[in-house]
Amino acid sequence: MSRSTRVEMLRALGEYPSWEWSEDAQELIEGALESEDVTERQVAAELVSEIMTPDLAETVIEMLRSDPDPDVRVLAAVALGPALEEFEEQSGYLDDDLPLRRGQYEQAVELLHEVFEDTRAPDALRRMALEAAVHAPRPWQNAAVREAYVSPDPGWRRTAVLCMGFVSGFDAEIVEAIRSEDESIRFIGVLAAGEACCGEAAPELCRIAVDDEVDRNLRLAAIFAMPNMELEAVDDTLYELSSSSDAEIAESAEEALTELGLMAELDRLPDEYGGYDVDYDDEDGEYEDEPDLI
Repeated sequence: MSRSTRVEMLRALGEYPSWEWSEDAQELIEGALESEDVTERQVAAELVSEIMTPDLAETVIEMLRSDPDPDVRVLAAVALGPALEEFEEQSGYLDDDLPLRRGQYEQAVELLHEVFEDTRAPDALRRMALEAAVHAPRPWQNAAVREAYVSPDPGWRRTAVLCMGFVSGFDAEIVEAIRSEDESIRFIGVLAAGEACCGEAAPELCRIAVDDEVDRNLRLAAIFAMPNMELEAVDDTLYELSSSSDAEIAESAEEALTELGLMAELDRLPDEYGGYDVDYDDEDGEYEDEPDLI
């Protein structure tokens, strides 16, 4: 198979969701990750997070460490972020299906820190290392995000705001970002507010969501972020928007309301079913105010 054919096949995969990929997609990506051709490695690195396995992770970690092409290293860092997040969320429950083994997880976390600390590395690589690393929170990241946020470089500021969605202690900065005159910072601030469940940002999100003069993509991002807020104003705003004459806005608001309802039900469930706020009565071995499980 020629180089151009492999690259075309890889790019064709990117046109479809990963669950529609053929059975040989993993073999194709695996081979391209180890190719001597830099374009093949780049395109494969863009796709690998969709089907990450421990075997593929081994290659991706090595790419981040030593690939001669800096863009490949950047893409390898990006690919590790979702894998770290999935490991954080699922470790102990679905160990057989995780994208990383425990040793790989620790190795990736350490390597991303090393790359970020390497001031000789390109800024793009250091930024992506930080953006990936925050999917596995560590104490050093708070200072790194604060330093990035006050940087005069817009790229570092965007990275900082994105990371605030995963590193605690930045509610005020997230609100400040949402009010920014820089549209890219503002958009990322909205995303960070949703990721961080930043209640302080809820009034700003509500104002954005109902403002017909605001960029449409920003309005949709605000709507998608709102289910993570626990304010009555969020419910009222979403109900109002669900009757919008704009079909996409109305549909998005309806989806957000559905998600709010599901999250509220989840919070009522005992811990063994995924909830967090139900008290356990040790005397009779039952949950207080036990919900009906359907």
